[in-house]
Amino acid sequence: MRRIGLIAGLVMLWAMVFVQSEVQAWFWGPENLAVINGRNFTSDDFRNWWVNWKEEGTSLPDTPDPFVDWHMLVEEAESMELYNEPEFRHKLDVFLKARTLLIYQGEKIADRVEISDSELKKRYEKKYLPRLGLQLLYFNDEAAAKQAFSSITEKKIDAADYAHAAIKEKSDALFFEEKQLRENQLQPEWRTALAPIAAGEITHPFPWSKGYVIIKLMERKGFDEEDFQKLKPIIADEIRSEEEERLTRELVDELKKKYKVTINRELLDKLDIKAPDEKLLDQTLITMDNGTYSARVFLGLATKEMQFRNQYGYEVGGEDAFKKKLLDGVLAQTLTSRGAMDEHYEEKEPLRPLYQFYRQHRLIKELEKRLFSPQIMVSEADVEKYYNDNLAGYSRPAMVSIALVEDEEGLVNMMYGEMKKGTDFFAVAARYYSSEPETQDMQYDKLDPKVREVLDKLSPGEVSAPFFINGHHTIIKLIKKTPATPMPLDHVREAVAKQVEMQQFALARDKYLTALKARSEVTINNRVWEKLKKELGDFHVGKEN
Repeated sequence: MRRIGLIAGLVMLWAMVFVQSEVQAWFWGPENLAVINGRNFTSDDFRNWWVNWKEEGTSLPDTPDPFVDWHMLVEEAESMELYNEPEFRHKLDVFLKARTLLIYQGEKIADRVEISDSELKKRYEKKYLPRLGLQLLYFNDEAAAKQAFSSITEKKIDAADYAHAAIKEKSDALFFEEKQLRENQLQPEWRTALAPIAAGEITHPFPWSKGYVIIKLMERKGFDEEDFQKLKPIIADEIRSEEEERLTRELVDELKKKYKVTINRELLDKLDIKAPDEKLLDQTLITMDNGTYSARVFLGLATKEMQFRNQYGYEVGGEDAFKKKLLDGVLAQTLTSRGAMDEHYEEKEPLRPLYQFYRQHRLIKELEKRLFSPQIMVSEADVEKYYNDNLAGYSRPAMVSIALVEDEEGLVNMMYGEMKKGTDFFAVAARYYSSEPETQDMQYDKLDPKVREVLDKLSPGEVSAPFFINGHHTIIKLIKKTPATPMPLDHVREAVAKQVEMQQFALARDKYLTALKARSEVTINNRVWEKLKKELGDFHVGKEN
C-alpha cells in the first residue's frame, strides 16, 4: 500500500508541475517577452526593435530595460495624441512615400521585366553587328584622293602599302589608320559608302570633315560568342530600360483611368510660360477624383524647372514640347506616389516592422521635444564647470620623444654598461648597428603600461636600465616630455555646450522614466529574455530609421 501511495503521490506531483507549466505557457504564449501596462510584447517585437534601434557595434543590453523604456515613452506619446502633431505627420508621410514608391515601382515595373538569352542575342545581332575591319585613308584635297583611288584600283596596289609610300614621300598629304567599328558606330555618309562594297574592296573618295576619305573594307565579322558575352550586360541594361519605360507608361495610363484624370489641353496650349496671361492662371488644368490643379500651380513648377535647366546648361527646347514633357513627368510622379500609398505597404512585410519602428521613433522625438527640450538651459557657468571637470577630454595629449634599442640580453647589457660609464646613447648604438636609432614621437597614454612605468622614472636625457617587454630586452632614452595641454575654452565652447545639453537631456529623460515606471506595471519573461540573449548576443546590425 505504501508503494502504491508513493507512486500515486509522484504522479500527482508530476501532474501539478505539468499543469502549472501549461498554465504559464498559455499565459505568456510561446514568444511573449514582456507585459507593459497590460500590453503584450513578443520576442519578434524585440528583434525588430533591436535591429533598427542599435548603432553599429552596440552590444546587446544585459536587461530588456531599454526596450521597456522605449515602449513606455511611445505609450506616453500616444496618450498625449502626439501623432496629430504636424511635424510628426510630415516626417512620417515623407518616410512612407519614399519607401512605398520603391516597393511599388519594383512590383509594378522592375520585377516584371524578363529578358531571355534569345532576346539578348537578337538585339546583339541587330544593333551591334556586323563589326567592320576598316583601313582609312584621309586626304587634304580631292585630287590627291582621286589619284590614290586610281592607283589602288587600276594598279592593284594594296591600300596600306600605297598609304605608307605616300606618307614617306610627303607626310602631310595623307593620314592612314586602321579601325574596328560596329555598323551602328558609322557616320551616315560612311554607312552609305560601305553598303554596296564587299570585303577587300574600297570606296570611291568622298568628302569628309575638311578633306576626303577612302575606306577599304577588310572584313565584316558576324556573331562572336566572346564579343556577345562582353556586351551582354550593356544590352540587358538597354532592354531593361526600354521595358521599364514601356511598363511605366502603361502603369500611368492605368492610374489615369483609376483616378479619373482629365487634362485641359486647350488651356495647356494657351499657357505661355514666359509671359503668362493672368486670366488663365486660376483655371483648372488637371482634374482628378480627389481634387483639381490650376494652371498657376503648373506654371510655378514650369518656371522652377526652366530656371534649373538654364542655370545648369540643360536644353529647354520648344515651349510646347517642354510643357508636355513636364506635365507627363508631374502626372507620372503624382499618380505613382498615390498608387503606392494606396497599396498600404506599411501594413505588409517587409515594410511593416520598419514602418512601425520609425513611427515609434518619431513619436518619442515629439515627446522629447514637448517634455524634455524645454528643461534644457545651458548657462556659461554650466559650460565652464563641465570644461574644468573634463579637462582631459579637451586637451592635446601628453607626448614623449624617445629612442630605443632592442636586442638579445647579452648585447643590450653590454651597451648599457658603456652608457653607464657616460658614453652617449646614440654613439653606443651606432657602433653596434648600421645607423643611430630613430627618435620617435609617441602619445603617452597609448604606450604599453610597462613602458609608461619606465618613462615615469626618467627625466629628459636619461637612459633606462634594460627591461624585458614583448619578447625583447630593451633600453629607452627619454629625449623630451610634453605634458597634456588644455585647449582654450573659446576653441571648444560649442562642443562643451553640446555635451552639457546632452547631459541635461539625459537627466530629464531618466527622471521622467523613473516617475513613469513608478506608476506602471511591467513583467518580464526571463526565460524568453535569456533565449534572446543567446540568439542575439553576437548579432550585429547597423541602425536604420
